[in-house]
Amino acid sequence: MKHGPRYAAAIVLALLVAGGFSLVAQKAPAIPDTPAGNSVTESLDIIETGDIERIQEFISRKFTPGFIKKFGRKRLFEVYYGFFEKYSGLELHKIRESSPQRFVGVFRCRRTGSAFLFGLGVVPKPPHKIQGLTILPMTHPDEPESLTSLTETEKIGMLGSYLDILGESGVFSGAVLLAKDGRVVFQKASGLAVREKGLPNTVETRFNLASLNKMFTAVAVAQLCEQGKLSYDDPVGKYLGSDWLPANVSRKVQIKHLLSHTSGIGIGKGDDNLLYLEKYIGQEVRRVDDYKPLTQGAFFKADPGEEFTYSNMGFHLLGAVIERISGRSYDAYVQTNIFDVAGMKDAGFDELDTLDSKTARGYIKEQKSGQISWTSNASKCNWKGTPAGGAYSTIGDLLKFEQALKNDLLVSRATKELLFAPKAGLGAPSYGYGFSVRRFDEHLKVGHTGGYAGINNLFSMYLDSGYTIIILSNIDLLSGSAASDIEFYICGLFFNRGK
Repeated sequence: MKHGPRYAAAIVLALLVAGGFSLVAQKAPAIPDTPAGNSVTESLDIIETGDIERIQEFISRKFTPGFIKKFGRKRLFEVYYGFFEKYSGLELHKIRESSPQRFVGVFRCRRTGSAFLFGLGVVPKPPHKIQGLTILPMTHPDEPESLTSLTETEKIGMLGSYLDILGESGVFSGAVLLAKDGRVVFQKASGLAVREKGLPNTVETRFNLASLNKMFTAVAVAQLCEQGKLSYDDPVGKYLGSDWLPANVSRKVQIKHLLSHTSGIGIGKGDDNLLYLEKYIGQEVRRVDDYKPLTQGAFFKADPGEEFTYSNMGFHLLGAVIERISGRSYDAYVQTNIFDVAGMKDAGFDELDTLDSKTARGYIKEQKSGQISWTSNASKCNWKGTPAGGAYSTIGDLLKFEQALKNDLLVSRATKELLFAPKAGLGAPSYGYGFSVRRFDEHLKVGHTGGYAGINNLFSMYLDSGYTIIILSNIDLLSGSAASDIEFYICGLFFNRGK
């Protein structure tokens, strides 16, 4: 039997009672009649409408040009429309800070019962335009006190209900896995894998990983380094000829620069990553070498080792190096030396015309002439995955990859620590070799994200606590993806964030 969001919300309330929370109705505080307070009130009203054009007009009218330029008009839209699309609006729960020019409060999300710390600052002089925002997802309006007494079973129940609400309302489609020291604590799937056939996602569904498989490329390079066949300090020109890169570029760029996105290589005007992704769409390109025309005119946009600039092409070049040294195709090398070793039986580099019923297709939510529709992402995807992204896997297989890494089955402990260490000296303070490295409160998070049209994924290993979060999603909302929201919700539940 299917139950709707109201039923799921009732489960959440029941769990709150089980956790000893007070459900006595409390009168919501009033938002003050100040310049900042009035802007918050107007923000809530405009979010409530869910009217795309009115939200866009509000952003243009209410925010300072400087803040729009800094924060981004698209990102502002995703924030404001996202509060409507994902959460059906916000209700003030309690005030954290209030002055004429600044207001910050904890706001409960109507749809899920979770919360956001939301606030803004305004210019002192009329018309008091907004010049700053505070936005932080929260698991519960009264965290951390409200969550510390929950048992693991109660937390799992809350997480399941939260995902039920997001899934039934069309906000999330995909699969989620939470593990602790290799033990699966929670896994659940929502939404449709193949909308045209009504096939649901399951925990066994295979998803396009997008950039998550940059981690596989980095591990493959590290394996060759351990075998003495390659050095991180080697110039790329030692392995790739002028049919790949001009000599003046290949002499200066080293393997470590490609691994850390600090090569400085440019391949065209504008966004190189979009050029890389879109150049061969629809051409049924299958081989790493087929991308050579993109890099033969490569040039430097920055000096190698000076600054972090995310580069799909850089990782594609690493795939070419792997092929040159191993004498095998990139996907064959990864299959034998990573997937097979880790026991990842459902992982692979499938081609678009060979996808089976176990494999999710990606979908993009679009709005045209006031109508909402879902469009397949097939026309926007490359025919086959590359060293920069596009392999397929299940959440369970990615946990096997995590365990193989942690148990030193793929590379040695010393090499793993090298991959996970941020490369600040190369201009990459939040990235190692093929792995992002960040702090979430006191927790060290190592992993990667993967996103493209109709694809939104994250793989996060919290090394200090032993938790691993894997989220694979096959939809794009008008306001982006819910994947990072789900990760915040999980962290609040299981890490007692803010304690």
